Amino acid sequence: WTEKMVCAVLAGAVPIVGGFDLNESSLVTRFGLNPNRFVYCPFDRDNVTTIGPFRFDEPEYRINEFNRIQSHRIQACIDKIQAIRDDDALYERMVRTPLVST
Repeated sequence: WTEKMVCAVLAGAVPIVGGFDLNESSLVTRFGLNPNRFVYCPFDRDNVTTIGPFRFDEPEYRINEFNRIQSHRIQACIDKIQAIRDDDALYERMVRTPLVST
């Protein structure tokens, strides 16, 4: 995922990172990333395991269940993104911030 963050930064965008195993703190401590330069969207692994195995004949089921189970976390991420979109000063501050903490 880090190469995608670098590509987003080089393009002048704010990277959006989501995942189960990492959290914003580990991105900062393990990889030296600046939390003021990206949006982190955490998801709850425990709830996802209740969906069951992926079935190639019903991919929409798994997607819909993920969306249903994680809807509060997805909405929180959307809210962060909309706040950046609506605040030019915040966006400018984020894109001018280095990705790697010094």
